[in-house]
Amino acid sequence: MENLIDITSDFGRLFLPRKGLIFYGTEEPYKEEFYIEAFDIGDDGTPLNIKPLTVRESSRLAKLLNTSGNLHQAFLKPKGLLPDNVLYINPEEEGFVIWQTGQRNTRLFFKKGLDVNCGKANIPPLIWKANKNEVFVYALKKNVKATENTALFHAPFFNIYESGSVCMGNVGIDIASDSGLKEFMAAWERYFFNSYFSHSIYGNSTKSNIVQLWQGLINTNKKFPVSILQPNRLTIKDIL
Repeated sequence: MENLIDITSDFGRLFLPRKGLIFYGTEEPYKEEFYIEAFDIGDDGTPLNIKPLTVRESSRLAKLLNTSGNLHQAFLKPKGLLPDNVLYINPEEEGFVIWQTGQRNTRLFFKKGLDVNCGKANIPPLIWKANKNEVFVYALKKNVKATENTALFHAPFFNIYESGSVCMGNVGIDIASDSGLKEFMAAWERYFFNSYFSHSIYGNSTKSNIVQLWQGLINTNKKFPVSILQPNRLTIKDIL
């Protein structure tokens, strides 16, 4: 996909290298001791002002490490009750979320070479699975709450592999480490829908011609024809 709008407001803050530490240790296996030096980092990456780590700097470092731990604890944490559309949360360091969205009318963007106009169209219910770096999208035939045994279908969009993984192309994905649950899901949906669909990766994602499908749906009030969805032989249980 290609970038369409400025979504840098969703990005995390930029951190630049300012300080460095050097740990010196003894070679005694049963009585290991450490000596720590601290230094500043110049604009060109050169170490500056190398000196022993002071008590004040040690205390500040401890506070920073505690703050980092708090940021990790905030990742994927819901602010209030768990949203109704969330199906599963894995809050580990490389955690992920599975959620669903209902059938709706939304704006879609297509690269000129596809011969599909950009505009609004009705889309089917979707299942999303995402971590900080990658998103998978699947389709549902019915607009009901999914269970472990709910059958999944290939999402009827371009830029999606057979596995459901979305090729985001040159879209810069930057999910903040302190993203709450709702912010995390909303950011991924914006990344997906605010980017241009550019090419077909998996040729049998729908039972009909996918280009003609969207040509006939864009800027109309036609209901999405779920009968053309192609099963992928997966259930929710398979992607947990």
